[in-house]
Amino acid sequence: MDVLDATQQNLEKYDDAMSCHIRRAAAEIPIGSPGECAECGDFKTRLVQGVCGRCRDELKAIGVRM
Repeated sequence: MDVLDATQQNLEKYDDAMSCHIRRAAAEIPIGSPGECAECGDFKTRLVQGVCGRCRDELKAIGVRM
């Protein structure tokens, strides 16, 4: 096996590993739904547990767990 073949094989292994990592990370993203945010009252197209992204970030910053 020459250097180019070995490099191609390593790149394929890396791509497979990254694809697996991306699928695992995507599976952990909670499903959202549109509605009115329980914190700010604004209508948002994606709420998770009734709260929009901005409010989730603000709650996380002050230590509130959801």
